[in-house]
Amino acid sequence: NFRCDSAEGETACNCPQDCGVCCQDTVCRHDKGESFANCPSDCAVLIEGAVIDAETQQPLPGMDVTCFSRERSFGPTNTGPLNNRFSYSNVPEAIYTCMASDPTGVYANGLANVTLFPGQTGNHTVIIPMAFQHCAIMGVTYNMQTDEAVGGADVVCTTPTLGPRCS
Repeated sequence: NFRCDSAEGETACNCPQDCGVCCQDTVCRHDKGESFANCPSDCAVLIEGAVIDAETQQPLPGMDVTCFSRERSFGPTNTGPLNNRFSYSNVPEAIYTCMASDPTGVYANGLANVTLFPGQTGNHTVIIPMAFQHCAIMGVTYNMQTDEAVGGADVVCTTPTLGPRCS
């Protein structure tokens, strides 16, 4: 009858043709007029991802990640000292670029794109590779017994995160 009649028990979920969109059924029904604007509980998605070393494919913890589109941005968030993961929930459809940056400057900024289409729901995993940029160590080597500077000494420096590339 094209009239939402609550006296007859009609609701948006059992009579969407008369009562409008039925949010909270976990399905984004663009064909029924649902969108992120009027039904974010059904039409929002989760962008999650990881930041890795482009060469070794190993996790890079402690990186800052921001995901942005023409309309909005999410972040920055830090991947933390113990893992390389990030996530943003309640994200509307759009084309996003996720950028990771290294607060220490050892790695060059990394970029990855993700496109969230209308009606597409669920989780979307983004992998952001970052290229090892540089490592410079300067210093003086001393003889431990005489406390005098030693010229021409070979020194190898390694760290758990950078390994032997920084020597």
